[in-house]
Amino acid sequence: RSIYIQDTTSVGNIFGSIVYDKGAWVVHMLRRILGETNFATAMSAWYNSPYRWGSATTEDFRDVVEGATGVNIHDFIQDWIYGRSRPNYNYTYWQEAAAGGGQNVYLVVKQIQSTAPQAFRMPVDFLMDYPSGIDDTLTFTIDARKKFVKFHLPASPINIELDPGNWILKLKTKIPWDAYIVSVDSDLHVGQQYL
Repeated sequence: RSIYIQDTTSVGNIFGSIVYDKGAWVVHMLRRILGETNFATAMSAWYNSPYRWGSATTEDFRDVVEGATGVNIHDFIQDWIYGRSRPNYNYTYWQEAAAGGGQNVYLVVKQIQSTAPQAFRMPVDFLMDYPSGIDDTLTFTIDARKKFVKFHLPASPINIELDPGNWILKLKTKIPWDAYIVSVDSDLHVGQQYL
């Protein structure tokens, strides 16, 4: 369900696990989006705001956070407070040797949840696990039902993991590349037929 409760006549709804558990996850994700310094600034501004010891709306909280940090969180609030459920990510990737060295990586992330919003807009970390034992993390904004990202790496990773730090309330499934049909017009070449 949504964190936002329209029917406030039910104590079970107001004080239920959706409000508290999902609400805690939303604050956790907000910390990731803002970064540690901005998050501390936002929380200090909130606890020292005119709403201290009183009541406030979600929009009041949003305005205090945005005023203190300069970061627009309208989309985040819309998706996570008023939206239902959480993203269900299916992801896959393919890699090939690049002409100048290293690897070209093709990453596809699909959101398959049937609730609104159809696409949660979030920065998502991807851990690149290299055979040398050295890891690297890249972050891409996943803001559509199907997101295709092409990028270059200096070496071939043995695995790519979505949100390894568990910053996002989500379901995730890595599926084999051959289960996808990928068509990106800019990367397709005109085919030639030989008789």
